[in-house]
Amino acid sequence: HVANQRGVGIDETFDVMLVRSRPEDLGYDTSTVSRMKDTDIGAVEAFLADTYGVPCKRWLGAAWAAGDLGWIAEENDKIVGVAMATVVGTRGRLHSLTVKADARNRGLGTALYRARLRALFELGAEGVLTECATWNVAALELARRHGFEKVGAMYVESARDARIERKLVRR
Repeated sequence: HVANQRGVGIDETFDVMLVRSRPEDLGYDTSTVSRMKDTDIGAVEAFLADTYGVPCKRWLGAAWAAGDLGWIAEENDKIVGVAMATVVGTRGRLHSLTVKADARNRGLGTALYRARLRALFELGAEGVLTECATWNVAALELARRHGFEKVGAMYVESARDARIERKLVRR
């Protein structure tokens, strides 16, 4: 454990999960979810900054430049969800799925999840990894519904100096 600049660091615990074969049902609404394009980057940056409350331009630019793949969910021509993935050799990785709070519980997270999984397996992935924060019940449920099993744990230090209180509620 290494302290942050204020002398305190907060660790987050993540379950590392793996699906070893392509799940059977990977259908999703292609009129709502689509592959992110270069022309979407500005709108995605704005969506992520608004959602997370911090600038995301450098992170998104680095991920995009490194070859990460992205998907967006849109309603009324506005981005309401974003998800990223990467594939290296025969291993895929899902990361960074977020859906705007007022657009949740309508299947958009599931659609973004399925779009990424389908693409990674079509690109030759023989297995796909993801990491889910142990407090994120919705993410853990989504992963399990798609065949992911816990294969390990990971601990990530945050720059925050206090834990964020989270309600573990599933709507």
